[in-house]
Order: sequence, then C-alpha cells, then structure tokens
Amino acid sequence: MELSAARFPRLSAYLASLPKEWDSYPDCVVKAATYRQMLDALDPPLRADELPAPIADYVAHPRPVSSYVPEVHNIALYLAVRDLRFKTDAAWLDWIEGIFDAFYASPLYRVLFFVATPSMLLKGGAKRWAQFRKGTKLERASELESDKHLGRLVYPPQLFPKPVCEAFARGIRAAVRASGLKHADVIVKEHGPTSALLHIQY
Repeated sequence: MELSAARFPRLSAYLASLPKEWDSYPDCVVKAATYRQMLDALDPPLRADELPAPIADYVAHPRPVSSYVPEVHNIALYLAVRDLRFKTDAAWLDWIEGIFDAFYASPLYRVLFFVATPSMLLKGGAKRWAQFRKGTKLERASELESDKHLGRLVYPPQLFPKPVCEAFARGIRAAVRASGLKHADVIVKEHGPTSALLHIQY
C-alpha cells in the first residue's frame, strides 16, 4: 500500500518533517520489543495490508524482540496506529498508558517499585532507555541544572514529535504510579526539535 496523506495524516506529516523520510537517522534504533508490545495490545490485530511499505513488513514478519529496528520505523508504526484506530490523541495516549500499566503490574515490577522513588525511577529510566535504544538519550536527573524530578529526552531534529514525547511521558507516569505515587503525573514541560523536557509532579 502506498502512503496516503488522507488515510495517514500524522504519519505523512511526520515523514515530511524528516530529512530523508523513511531512511532518516539510521543510527537511531530501538529494540523490536517496543513495537511488538504495542501491536500485541491491538484488538482486532493490525493487518500488514493496512499499512504502507516499509512498515507493513514489520507486521507480516515480526522481528525478534531483542533485535534492533530503525527508530523512525518504530515511531511510524505508532503514528499509523494513531491514524487508523483512534479518533483523538487523548484516546491513543490513554491506550498506550494502559499497555504500560499492565506491564508494570507484573509481580516482578511490583516488588521493584515498592522501594522506588521518583528520582530513583528517573535515573533507572535513563539506564533502561539506553538498554533499549541507541542514538537518542534520556538524561538522568543529576545531569540537569536544578529540579531532581526533571528528565530530558535528546534526539536528532524532528525524530520525536510532541505526541510521541507525550506517549513516553505516559509510560514514565505508569512507572511512577506503580511505585506507589498514585496521583503522580509526568508532563512534557517543553518540546523542541531536538529535545523535550519531562517533569514528574506529585
């Protein structure tokens, strides 16, 4: 299937913002587990014939969870799901957060988060980010100027649009709430072409 701006408005706008569309930033990669976890949560499942090349192949031939895929393709899959399945960004973000909620509700993570604090989670999140991604960065709180509950995403120009950064914030919020801070929030305080500032509030 060819990419249709009418069918995929957000995905089309995203690719148009990048220097080489699908082939942008080949050194920025992410573990395939990220997109597969998202696709596994879809009901009904996404079909390969619903998607444009090259991301259709990720559905037709799922990559091993430990392998790396281009970050641009990963983001494209998330935005394609937003375009095809959700009427609003809010509904899409709520669904993404639900995926993380289920993940962090596992017995192993309940034990880990029982003794966690927001600053510990942010520092641990930076390490976990580096385990799953290359070419982008979630800075630890100690690397920032002031507030210990701040985190900064750093990435090449336009790689992470604001809705995607908001999705990352929802994932971090799910982790913070799993630690016992049920009313905590994580917001995108600032967003720019090459970085986004996240703030944990509780």
